[in-house]
Amino acid sequence: MRGYWQFPGEISCQRNNLFSIDSTSALLSDENREFFHTMVANLLYLADRVKPNVLLISLFLPTRVRCPTEQDMSKLKQFSKYLNGTKTLGLSMKGETLCLRLYS
Repeated sequence: MRGYWQFPGEISCQRNNLFSIDSTSALLSDENREFFHTMVANLLYLADRVKPNVLLISLFLPTRVRCPTEQDMSKLKQFSKYLNGTKTLGLSMKGETLCLRLYS
């Protein structure tokens, strides 16, 4: 899983730390800011319902919605890559006979 954040263990990526905020990073355009806000809202829903192991980053990114920067968008993109690489991990519930699968 090179290039992805490791969950639930180490949360830092290769070049940046999740919680570091670069005050010199450029602000996003209005269009990108709206996209960032939408994606962060979707991540909150996903973390709450399907992937609780990503709750930490899903709670940090909303703190950046008011004035997101290029660095924040980069973190969102890296997080999206992680989610794309771990599609099979998560909670799933089925009807009729109870079948519950937890994330690992």
